[in-house]
Amino acid sequence: MKKNKKKNTQLKKTFKQTKKNEPKMKGHKEVSDDFADAIEQSSDQLETFYLHDALSKSPHYPKEIYGNLPQLLKRILEPIKSRREQDMLLMSSLVGLGSVFKGISCKYRGKKIFANLYYYPIAPAASGKGVILYAKYFLDAIHEELKKNSIEVKLSEEVKGDDKIKRNDKKRTKTLFIPGNSSSAAVVSHLVTNDGLGIIIEPEADTIAIALNQDWGGYTDLMRCAFEHEPYSSSRKQDFEFNEIKTPRLSMIISSTPNQLRGIIKSTEDGLYSRFVFYPFNTNPEWIPYENQDFDAKEYYTELAPVVKQYAEFINSFEPTFKLTKTQSDRFNEFFAAKLQDYQKLFQGDVSSMIYRMGCVFHRIAMILTALRFCDQPLNDTALNPTNEDCNMALMIVNTAFQHNAIVFEYLSHLQHSGKESESHLGVNRLLTFIPYEKELRREDLIRIAGKIGISKYSVDKYLKRLVKKRTIAKVSFGVYKRIKSKK
Repeated sequence: MKKNKKKNTQLKKTFKQTKKNEPKMKGHKEVSDDFADAIEQSSDQLETFYLHDALSKSPHYPKEIYGNLPQLLKRILEPIKSRREQDMLLMSSLVGLGSVFKGISCKYRGKKIFANLYYYPIAPAASGKGVILYAKYFLDAIHEELKKNSIEVKLSEEVKGDDKIKRNDKKRTKTLFIPGNSSSAAVVSHLVTNDGLGIIIEPEADTIAIALNQDWGGYTDLMRCAFEHEPYSSSRKQDFEFNEIKTPRLSMIISSTPNQLRGIIKSTEDGLYSRFVFYPFNTNPEWIPYENQDFDAKEYYTELAPVVKQYAEFINSFEPTFKLTKTQSDRFNEFFAAKLQDYQKLFQGDVSSMIYRMGCVFHRIAMILTALRFCDQPLNDTALNPTNEDCNMALMIVNTAFQHNAIVFEYLSHLQHSGKESESHLGVNRLLTFIPYEKELRREDLIRIAGKIGISKYSVDKYLKRLVKKRTIAKVSFGVYKRIKSKK
């Protein structure tokens, strides 16, 4: 039983330290104590990973975000009343819009990146995850136009001779949507046909998991390349067909229950974990009054599809370049430097890839928000700088995403490495979790804190010696200690 305690405390540490040691943002909401407390509820009698409690206290995106959204996002979210469903539809909308805003780009760490994102809500069944499909409805007009144009090409070529007809038998139809159960060859074919663009929207991750675990279906390597827009090529032995995607721009929205997660992402080390924005949560069963009997979600969002199409056409005709201002760039660097320092130390593993890619996610979210704002108020300039409000909004979303991804990190790590960390090391981490930065505490205070989290007073001195030796805590005077921030 004790072996199963391995990483409970690190996640709690993340949220407590985030409150003390991160750049403050306008409208920033600190993580609630009850959420942090839910992560660490182990004792000598109860030593399991409290995933259910962690999901129940998983933070929402801050309310401040919703008051200043671009007009199109406000229209998309208007019918949704549940906070969880609002959060999921907001992020699904950003992913969906980013998949068709192919004209906007920016530079991040020496690479040209576009607005494509990977999003993954995780929750028990019947939690409202189906709202991710609404993004599919409002993208349908673009999807249908792609199909129509490719069909017109077929018909125009078929009249030119038998040799053309034979080639048209293998002609690929352009589509925006890529089915989740596609084979690897089919996904590549879809992207090649549509100039590297495509989106997978799949509310049942098992559909993708089944495909990925077949000999013909493994396309996780393509998913990893596409997130970075790295060139991808494949060749089939059967017909010597060679396919090359020079700039893959794949977007993904998938959801599952916690137990289905490992069908897609095996561990924190397989490369996919650091590319997704997760949204893990749980809701207590609650009957939602059924009042609006005239509302049809599919009809409402399908009617928005022509508007989304107009937005996409406008942005893609302009091809604007996104760039942070110097002040915004400084704030970005300060924020992520603090995150890298804290997460690297707290998780005691290589989480740098997640931090750096979350920086990429920030730029993509800010790009999409800025593009929408540009459509509402066009400027005669192809160089787009986000407003401070949109930059701050993107930071708030990403800050919450860090907390969500930390839950998933702990869950995957617990499943993968359960029992490999000693009880003593676990106790040190647990105690450190509840010690605030730069505040002098007496030994008696620390013993009282330790007692509340299941650590005996006899272990406190041993743990304090270890923390002092590691220079995580300073001994100010006899019986007085202070937690110090690591030097950058």
